[in-house]
Amino acid sequence: MTAVLLPVVRHPAVVAQTFGSLDRMTAGRVILGVGAGSVRDDFTLLDIPWEERWARLDESVGVIRTLWRENQPRFIGRFYHLDGIGPKPLDLRHGWSDQ
Repeated sequence: MTAVLLPVVRHPAVVAQTFGSLDRMTAGRVILGVGAGSVRDDFTLLDIPWEERWARLDESVGVIRTLWRENQPRFIGRFYHLDGIGPKPLDLRHGWSDQ
């Protein structure tokens, strides 16, 4: 299945935990694709300013990467703050794709 997830409308820690677990259940066959979103109503319903979507996306990716890379993850940003851990994907040897 191919889809693009909007971590801006979900907390990125939940995204990291969900996809870390899914990756483990599928023996490393998950690729997470994220986007900023293109439907203004999605953001209006959640009271998230439309103009912040790109900055929130960048920060969301930072949270996800921190949770997956760090043994004692901590992230303090403009939109998201966390201090905790979650399931990491099985194989991060291939690095990150920022496309």
